[in-house]
Amino acid sequence: MTMRRYGVIGTELDGVFFTEADRIEGARDLGEVKVQIPGQNKDIRAVKAELVKQVRALNGNALVAFKYGQQGNPWYKSLTGLFDHEHWHGSGRAVLAPPPSAEDA
Repeated sequence: MTMRRYGVIGTELDGVFFTEADRIEGARDLGEVKVQIPGQNKDIRAVKAELVKQVRALNGNALVAFKYGQQGNPWYKSLTGLFDHEHWHGSGRAVLAPPPSAEDA
């Protein structure tokens, strides 16, 4: 479910706010995070769960510039039978956002 928080639109998982917006006003940038998850039967929740771990490891509470998608693996990995044909990926910048304003509640 989408929500408005910190003046931008996004979603939340396990206390971490995800937004495709480039920035949250007043937030402190903690660095880039990214994940790659093998398996075409995974979904966006698996990507977000891994990103939550990384954001929290940096003491963050939000992820800005959130990007995600599914991508095929190189043809040579498919030949071995050891790899799935596709993988999910996600990335963004971990930030420590200030407490939400009253209008975000």
